[in-house]
Amino acid sequence: MAQISRPFQIAFVAVALLAAVWLLGIRGHTATTSGSGSSVAPTATAPAQSSGPSAPGVDGLTRAVNKARGAVATSQQNAKALEQKSAQASSTAAPSSSTSVPAKSTTAPVSKAAAPSTPSSTKSVAPAVAPKKVVASRQASVEAELKSGKVVVLLVWNPRGTEDAIVHENVLSLAALHRRYAHSRTAPKHSKGLHVELEQPIAVQLATPGQVASFGSLTRDVQIFSTPTTLVINPAGKVITLTGTPGILSIEQATDEARHS
Repeated sequence: MAQISRPFQIAFVAVALLAAVWLLGIRGHTATTSGSGSSVAPTATAPAQSSGPSAPGVDGLTRAVNKARGAVATSQQNAKALEQKSAQASSTAAPSSSTSVPAKSTTAPVSKAAAPSTPSSTKSVAPAVAPKKVVASRQASVEAELKSGKVVVLLVWNPRGTEDAIVHENVLSLAALHRRYAHSRTAPKHSKGLHVELEQPIAVQLATPGQVASFGSLTRDVQIFSTPTTLVINPAGKVITLTGTPGILSIEQATDEARHS
């Protein structure tokens, strides 16, 4: 075997070294890629901070409101059950059958010679009647409630609205609270810290936007742009307007303000 020349040997060794370095680089890159990964630490949700101490009387009023709402829900369920029973009773009633008998038409004979009409020389004129004072259909009932010393809470609402339903429930719950303490000589203990007058009588009226005109002069000067809108009317005719979704306490404070204004 012929001896390889010195320059060829050097070139062969250099090529072998480059190949070894290249192989080592590929293995290191593969190990780095397969072993690398990222882990995301789970985020811990901070516990909700408890609110500070409530104002005196709020807890007691909250319990009373919950009882009032339960009473309102029970009365609504009873009314619904009564309505269903009434519908079932009316559907089971036998339909009455009626037979119509054609009536015979009799025509009176007409005389050929008609008596000549004599023109009247005097004309009778009906006496003039003074127009009666027109009172709106629901104005009289509100005026009677105001005359008895009650503050009237008039809710103008849309039964299909979500916010309207919330205010409707708040108004009915407040009315139930006033009925509960109506015969109390002193204010409830839980209302002393809130300065509310649950023992004073109030009246509630409900109306849709199309029924506002039925209250006549009571709502003539009141502008209602949206529902729900709560009107608080005192016996002197002063109106306090609440828009949006006022809570039970806000409506009660408005009735107390109207009572003393």
